[in-house]
Amino acid sequence: MDTISFTRSPLELPRTDGIAVHPRLASPAAGLYRVRVEVDDVPLVELIRTIELPLATAEGHPQIAGDYVEPVFGWPDDQPPGAHYLGVPGSDWACWPAGKTVLLGDADEFGAWPLMARIDVGPRVVTWSAFEQPYRPHWDYGLRLVFDRDAYEDALDALRR
Repeated sequence: MDTISFTRSPLELPRTDGIAVHPRLASPAAGLYRVRVEVDDVPLVELIRTIELPLATAEGHPQIAGDYVEPVFGWPDDQPPGAHYLGVPGSDWACWPAGKTVLLGDADEFGAWPLMARIDVGPRVVTWSAFEQPYRPHWDYGLRLVFDRDAYEDALDALRR
């Protein structure tokens, strides 16, 4: 599995987070693959599980915390993952209502339990914010991730087909 890493920005910006993306085959025969995202060496799924656990536990359902998988890419109508992680429209998983992108989903049916976030691409940074689980709209993730745009796009270039 290839690893693409982002490093913290040396620019005078708000704190930026490190990110790594790991493509891996989901269905080799069909040419489908998943992309695992890590933020500061922590898988995004684990980061979200940590945030959701107290919220889900308070509802009496701790087992739903972080119950996600990465999106599958390679379908004929999909944008490549590099475009997806820039919030470009063109697949079922990008630009849902309010311009949000699905970052993680349900293992059985990907769009059935989506974790979404707004991806804003600025001149110097890419920001993930407004995280949302639409079936739990009262959950407050309190999460905003800021990445150096040049490093972010350089790493995503390796994922483009």
